[in-house]
Amino acid sequence: TEGMIIRNTVERDKKDTDRHWRNYVVYEYSVDGKHYQNNDRHTQNLIFSSSLKYQIVPNERFVEGKKVKVFYNPQKPHKSVLDDKFDYYNLAILFFSIIGVIIAYYDWK
Repeated sequence: TEGMIIRNTVERDKKDTDRHWRNYVVYEYSVDGKHYQNNDRHTQNLIFSSSLKYQIVPNERFVEGKKVKVFYNPQKPHKSVLDDKFDYYNLAILFFSIIGVIIAYYDWK
């Protein structure tokens, strides 16, 4: 369904007391006449940056007032994301991290 970006800021991650930053995007959309707001952008979020400069780049993609495509769960329309594509970048980082741990284990042994 179609939605609209209503807020777009870069701020410290509220769940983390460390120095991690998050591009915080809030959007609204309607399903069967009922209005919803959400801030989930991806189907998975594995990586956070500790540097503010790396979080500003995706900020330009979600300009306030911009119309966007929203993917929602038909059984639970309050659950939604803006990007339903699988993020291979995060998968690659996870994969190489696991390989690094395995190599370090065998070098230590």
